[in-house]
Amino acid sequence: MATSLTFGMMNGRWQNLNAGTLGLTDAGGWNRPQYYSTLRLADIDGDGQAELLVRSADGLHTFVFNRAINQWQDINAPILGMDDANRWDQPQYYETLRVADINGDGQAELIFRGPYGLFTYTFDREYKWYDLNAGDLGFTDAGGWNQPQYYSTLQLTDINRDGRAELLVRGGDGLHTFAFDTSSQKWTGLDAGPLGLTDTHHWDNAPYYSTIQAADIDGDGQSELLARSDSGLISWHYNTASVDLPVLFQASNNKTSDGYEVSYRFDPDPALPNGIFSVQQVVQMPAGDSTIFTCRLVNSQGYQVGSPLQASSANAGVPAP
Repeated sequence: MATSLTFGMMNGRWQNLNAGTLGLTDAGGWNRPQYYSTLRLADIDGDGQAELLVRSADGLHTFVFNRAINQWQDINAPILGMDDANRWDQPQYYETLRVADINGDGQAELIFRGPYGLFTYTFDREYKWYDLNAGDLGFTDAGGWNQPQYYSTLQLTDINRDGRAELLVRGGDGLHTFAFDTSSQKWTGLDAGPLGLTDTHHWDNAPYYSTIQAADIDGDGQSELLARSDSGLISWHYNTASVDLPVLFQASNNKTSDGYEVSYRFDPDPALPNGIFSVQQVVQMPAGDSTIFTCRLVNSQGYQVGSPLQASSANAGVPAP
């Protein structure tokens, strides 16, 4: 039985809205995971109210809360073929239902994986689901994505503070990261790195892959990624700096003592924690025919990342003007 409660600000107590049970009873079969575990709440039409989505034997049902009468109402939106007859009572399908705003329009989209890959739907103003045809990303049963070590890791979360949820999922070769391109209306891959979450490193074992989750842990407006490995918890931050490694940095004191321009390569260790970083405390030290620069890598919060590193540049070239 579905129960809706509201929090009474005057007396500090939860109050039953008596908004309707929607027939989600044990007697009606709703105590089965292929139904009860699909319940989702999200604002799918941008009206500032969360709608209720849930899958039953005959497909997906969409309910809106009518504030005038304090009742849930089925708006008879398309059920998207998610019925038991089409095998949507199988966990490799029903467990993948996700809702999040992937394009920054203020409405949550519906994303799920079927036998032939990923599906992406948006809810239009006529109370109908519309297939964006955003790409199946190869997440097919034939490609092995019907295995829980892969499909169950699907996450939707904003990792780069752009107001849009990115898609994260673990494959046999590690983590895959996708962003929804609003111009092409397609999912596009981001070269964010596999993070070593590969089957070779035993991340196909449930004690590890089942712990992968994302949330904003430092209040900077972008989600971090956390997971538990055999050696303990690991936390990652997505680097939004528009640079590739290795990075060519120019120091402010980029002239040698005899007037030659100096540039140098600074190669951060890819294993270091990611973050928005800058080079600080650059110190020039003569060393024969080269000049050594000692650099301190600092992230966006001002904390040192790793130990001071060095880079050298040959003392040759055209004198600076």
